[in-house]
Amino acid sequence: MDWKVPITIVILAFIVSLGMLPFFSSEFSGTIGDILSSFKNLFGNLPIIFEKEKKFNGSIEFSLSTENFNNLLKINIPSNIQINVDEEYNLKIDEKKIILRDDFNIYNFTGAVSFKDFLISGECLKISTKNFEMEGKSKIVILEKNFKAMKIENLKIGELILDSGKIRIENPQKINAELNNKIRLYGFTGNLIFKNNTVTLEGNCTRIESENFSFG
Repeated sequence: MDWKVPITIVILAFIVSLGMLPFFSSEFSGTIGDILSSFKNLFGNLPIIFEKEKKFNGSIEFSLSTENFNNLLKINIPSNIQINVDEEYNLKIDEKKIILRDDFNIYNFTGAVSFKDFLISGECLKISTKNFEMEGKSKIVILEKNFKAMKIENLKIGELILDSGKIRIENPQKINAELNNKIRLYGFTGNLIFKNNTVTLEGNCTRIESENFSFG
């Protein structure tokens, strides 16, 4: 639905409540047309702030690491996950317990990841190791954190909020900063690495914001 439609309805309802519209008059059609035209011009000149969440062609090249990723990471655009294991590893596929003994890859994953209370839950189209492969849409649940490292590739997130972190911007300017308040990334595309309880984001975004720092 066009976002202007509900806004226009709310505006008209407000005007009607004030008795400003000459209903049933011969000039009604002209009046309503003038009003809608005026609001169209008004809103046409306003920036659409939520569009920044939809763009993934940002020119800010950066890396950011944090030990305080407390929010749930929602992955709506299919991504691939690599997990490097130390020993045999347990996971659930379609409610069945599977034990893997090698590094494994999860393809076309969508769902949610929690780093605070470690959990991966969602759907994927393929799981593979060097000795095992399963294809087809499957539900997957991972609870164990006993691995060397995890990497989420081709990650695209419209808006990502972090509690704090160390950031290094490579392009268009070189900047190093330690941020101790909330950080917002818009239009992030790149990779996420989880190792030693630290999340590291590497890639590009359209804008970075925090209380005392903004870029892009």
